[in-house]
Amino acid sequence: MAVETRQLDGGVSVVTISGRLALGGETEKLDAAVSKLIEQHQKKVVLDITALDYADSSGIGTLVSFSTQPGNVALDGDGRNSPFAGAVVKQLSLQDADIGDMLIRVRNDVIAATRGRQVPWEHSALTAKFYSEPVHVRQWAAFVRRIGEPALANEFSRVVADLTEFLMPAAKAAATSIGYPVSWEPLGPWQHGRSSKI
Repeated sequence: MAVETRQLDGGVSVVTISGRLALGGETEKLDAAVSKLIEQHQKKVVLDITALDYADSSGIGTLVSFSTQPGNVALDGDGRNSPFAGAVVKQLSLQDADIGDMLIRVRNDVIAATRGRQVPWEHSALTAKFYSEPVHVRQWAAFVRRIGEPALANEFSRVVADLTEFLMPAAKAAATSIGYPVSWEPLGPWQHGRSSKI
């Protein structure tokens, strides 16, 4: 895969990808090019994929969000941000955890703002919930630094999912004061058959 960045009039940066794109593990060049533009505070970035020979759509663990549906042109809007960018900024500021839920709200905001002329969509091969609440992410990073386990830095969403799987069934049973006929064996999951009063 080759990545080329060029500047157009009006402060638009175009990142052109050519060759073969495998979303799962060969995106370092693309990540670096986009990260550099973000660090330079570039606000208008176009990802040009017209020169791609092949795009791997099985990139496990990836999510690509598009501002509009295929065959459509995203609207600029009247304000500082486009309808899509404005909706993303609005939704990122909320105290929500899952990116999937956030993108549904972004889609609904954009559909409403454009009266149905623009419908954002995603290509996703995520295998677990992705947690993006900034405070929690910063707390997790501090915890990982404190315990000296840098390998856990990118494991926040997995840890949250594992804890949710472990705690929620028992918490629901406790909230209703009913017996919970299961037990937890080391490394889980909950096993039906043995009863414990919560």
